[in-house]
Amino acid sequence: PIMWGTLAGVGVAAFYLIIRYRLSRGLAALILTVGSTAAITGIFALTRLPVTSYAAVAMPILALIGLILAIVFANKDRETFLEDKNHDNSIEHRNAIMVKSTGLAFYPALIIAILSLYIAVDFFGFGATGYSWLFMILGIGILAITAVTTVLYGPLSQFFFKLFSKVNLAKFTSKKKKKK
Repeated sequence: PIMWGTLAGVGVAAFYLIIRYRLSRGLAALILTVGSTAAITGIFALTRLPVTSYAAVAMPILALIGLILAIVFANKDRETFLEDKNHDNSIEHRNAIMVKSTGLAFYPALIIAILSLYIAVDFFGFGATGYSWLFMILGIGILAITAVTTVLYGPLSQFFFKLFSKVNLAKFTSKKKKKK
């Protein structure tokens, strides 16, 4: 039930991101959040350590942190594109903007990761011995999600932009006009 609830929450948040930040950025955020959260939870479930229940508890927290990081990168990309004076929507220009916006979003993402690790240390690191597994999962998960989002958000967003830029909507609208 925790997994399905987390997936439903991430799906609703991704739908919002698609509407707010365009299709390419929203899909990149969805894939990175779901993929990294599932990979981290799956790795801990496959280790056969007594952490499966802790991994299930950590999954919504890691998904939330992944979505927050994706929002930081998507927002910085959108701001950088809107502040650009060229108004060039070519793939090469978008690549240059993506490199610049990823560099600008790195420090806020790093601060979010450090604060998340600090909260994990406060609540679980110095708590009861039973919570040490949860702290370990959250610590490794936060570091992994931060690294994956920082490295893969820009290229994945650009991949979807290239994929969707090949779709020519003028063909579809002209066919509708001819039928009338």
